[in-house]
Amino acid sequence: MSQKSITSRILLPSIATSVVFLVICWVTLPATLSTSASVGLLAVFAAILLGVNWFTIEQILYKRLNTLQEYIEIVADTDKPPRETPSDTSNDQLGHVTITLTQFIQNLQEVMTHLKDSSEQS
Repeated sequence: MSQKSITSRILLPSIATSVVFLVICWVTLPATLSTSASVGLLAVFAAILLGVNWFTIEQILYKRLNTLQEYIEIVADTDKPPRETPSDTSNDQLGHVTITLTQFIQNLQEVMTHLKDSSEQS
């Protein structure tokens, strides 16, 4: 299974936004733009880029990491078994870690159940 890089998934929207902004500036702005207008334009661009970065990171990382963290906390609580496993369909490093960890925990749960059943039969 080939994995996509999570870094490229985060950086691609920023790069695309930058290219679009530069093309728009190149096509629409006059060559005799004042310094204050240039600074204002850069501030607007920085704000837009910050918004794109925040949204991208929120969607790609934080929500997925929070889901994984909640699952790990439930598994670590020995009083109750996890009711459902996290599903991460993204084909990147974080998705691979989530799937691998989930499979490991499920296998460990099966071993623990088998050991419990074996000890009760003895």
